[in-house]
Amino acid sequence: MEFRRFFHGGVIVFCLVLVLRTCLVSAFVIPTGSMAPTLRGWHRVEPCPCCSYEVVVGYGSAAGREAVGVRARCPNCGEEFSLANTAVTGGDRVLVNKSIYDWRPPRRWELAVFTPPESSPEDALFFVKRVVGLPGESIRLWEGDVYASGELCRKSWRQMQEMRQIVMDMDYPPRPQGWSCRWLVEPADSDGRLPRTGTSPETPTGSVPNAEILQGGVLTLSASHSPQSQQCLTYRHWDFQRQCEEPIRAENPYNGAVRGRAFLPVVHDLGVECTVEVLASHTSAELALRLYDGADRVEAVIPLGNEQTQRYYLLAPQSDGSAMISARPWQQGTSHHLTFAFIDRRAVLVVDEKVLLWLDLPPPPRRSAVSRPLQLGVRGATLRLRHLRLFTDVYYYPDGVHGTEQAAQLGPDEYFLLGDNSAHSLDSRHWSQPGVPRSAFVGKPFLIHQPLRAARVPWSRESVRTTQMLDWSRLRWLR
Repeated sequence: MEFRRFFHGGVIVFCLVLVLRTCLVSAFVIPTGSMAPTLRGWHRVEPCPCCSYEVVVGYGSAAGREAVGVRARCPNCGEEFSLANTAVTGGDRVLVNKSIYDWRPPRRWELAVFTPPESSPEDALFFVKRVVGLPGESIRLWEGDVYASGELCRKSWRQMQEMRQIVMDMDYPPRPQGWSCRWLVEPADSDGRLPRTGTSPETPTGSVPNAEILQGGVLTLSASHSPQSQQCLTYRHWDFQRQCEEPIRAENPYNGAVRGRAFLPVVHDLGVECTVEVLASHTSAELALRLYDGADRVEAVIPLGNEQTQRYYLLAPQSDGSAMISARPWQQGTSHHLTFAFIDRRAVLVVDEKVLLWLDLPPPPRRSAVSRPLQLGVRGATLRLRHLRLFTDVYYYPDGVHGTEQAAQLGPDEYFLLGDNSAHSLDSRHWSQPGVPRSAFVGKPFLIHQPLRAARVPWSRESVRTTQMLDWSRLRWLR
């Protein structure tokens, strides 16, 4: 009787899973890196020999050609190294909601599975791209951003978070020089928060920080001697191999070490995140951050030390823009997670995963290259900054025919789709018809449920084999 009950229960569960798999959810394997780093195709993973940052490089092969993706370039420190002896790992496995587009249309910035316009019915293909253009819109790519019918398409903070790409992680200092070349201590200025200079190589520079300010991957800003004491730092993007300052470029490490890096387009949409510990503070103390995108500077001002409600600010002095909110200041002895981004001409201040302020600026006619995007300043307090990371937004290359030199006009039921790794993506820019009809959509990926990693396991007393195992650290929901 117990066996029969167990058997019947197993049959019911199997039938439910089968119905769910057939009607509602499907599993897809990502074969290529057109959506990297959000989704990985076949790839190699190896820690950088200079800073130990984990570098992921796509792998591909074709008949009569050598495998590609043999050399890597670390996005963190710029070190180049070989991956010839690194094991190849399979692409991500994702679960796709097949019914979601039966009751609502695709939305901008979300991932979608679809059949491309040039796919034959006999050999149907399934692509995964990001929706950037909606029905009836005229889509144009300019300086890496998306414009729909002449309006800049902006992302919410959660969408920025989903699409960001790390270009510097201070938890992985390069050996032996560390991060000292990438920070400059600026002279004190009369405004008490941030220096007036240091946002371009032509302006006067400060000095390299000493061990009291920079220790490994930790920054300590000491300005609590008096309420008017201050300390300011400027980040400069320094090439450790060439020993020179260079602009931040649209380089996806997934594509490996590329030749002609100097001809890659420069990026302007950047952000910073870190954990801030308030070690000491006067009641009128402030922390300020400034981001520069090649056209405008935006500043975030955070009050410290006071027990009463104070004002947090976002300021754009060149555009006369500002935003303000009243909230409790940061107290001595507390720790806060801080994110400040200037992406799609939208400045966003996020504290402890809560969006406090945002400020939209109009698009400029053109922006210059940026090598010093970030400045930090503190007045009347001593702060310790840990886990600081600088990140950029996805940069959409103006390659192909549609949406580049001229805008691509979409029909009343068509969508424009792009790969996050647009330097190596076959998408709406390249097809004979840019628009993908809604009827071609299969579903929306919502979970990376089987990300893999290479692992070495003992096979016998004298041998070890490399196999693939589940990478629990990358198991996550997709927005």
